[in-house]
Amino acid sequence: MVGRRSVWSDESVIELAQQFVPVADEVWRLQTDADADCVFFRRSVRGSDEPSRGTMQGTYVFAPSGLLLGRLNSNNPAQVKKMMEAALLKWEELDESERRLGTDAELTAAHRWEHSYPEGGLVLMRTARDLPASLDPSEERGVRHNRDPVWFTREEARAWLPEKIEVGARREVPGFVVERMARFHLVDNVRGQTIPYASSEVNGNLTSEVIGIEGDVVSLRVTGWTESIALGPWLMGENYWKPGREDPHSIVTEVLGSARFDRELSEFVSFDVVALGVREGRTINNGRRETAPAGIGFAMELAPAGYRIAPTFINVYEAAWVKQP
Repeated sequence: MVGRRSVWSDESVIELAQQFVPVADEVWRLQTDADADCVFFRRSVRGSDEPSRGTMQGTYVFAPSGLLLGRLNSNNPAQVKKMMEAALLKWEELDESERRLGTDAELTAAHRWEHSYPEGGLVLMRTARDLPASLDPSEERGVRHNRDPVWFTREEARAWLPEKIEVGARREVPGFVVERMARFHLVDNVRGQTIPYASSEVNGNLTSEVIGIEGDVVSLRVTGWTESIALGPWLMGENYWKPGREDPHSIVTEVLGSARFDRELSEFVSFDVVALGVREGRTINNGRRETAPAGIGFAMELAPAGYRIAPTFINVYEAAWVKQP
């Protein structure tokens, strides 16, 4: 599957999906970059090595040989199921020679952002969703949501803790942590792709406090706020994310949460932080029609073990440990 992350709600779809090897990837890279796996993808889908001008987002079914068996750009489980069933029938009709690549095939990518995965670090799953403007949980809320990983190295993760570990100890979380969160992760991608904020467009403060110690496990409370305001002009130079138009937009949040850090393991064993606030405006590609102030919420928790998909804006993290092409 490329470009979409969906939650299957139909048991028969789940059963069908178990007959495939699921893969999630960043479609923009696949449709534009020159690495061998990107060219292989475009050649299999479009019959051409040339980069795609339009989006190739969607759900795909390929034989290991690269033969395209089905594709659909929809998050409707029933429609995806129908496409997958048809693809499975095509697979069953293939000769063995059509099913697999030759032993001399070389598709190793020279660069993938997953190569920068922070082993032993803090890897979070951030979920964004629309909320009522009042932030009243009893009011009706939209069902749209979107997820994105958040990465910190082992050394960076330690910055969430006060230097002195004792109950009541506090520290202001370093600015690079606040900036990474506000620029790249507290962003409005609820309805689709968005753009990051420049460093000069964000402000905020996060504070961590030790509220308990049990053996090697330190319990923390996290509080604070963030403010991200883009007046329209693009301030981040030439890169993937430069938009084709100017869209003033902003997000202001209050942050509250808790976390537990195991000093023996030197890692977080839980991390549950929410940021609630107000968004305003829109950005290119995110499907917003309304631009008036409205509620938005973010939840951050430890990512599932083995989840190595890179953050959307990893290429502009501006961190020395991120391997560039």
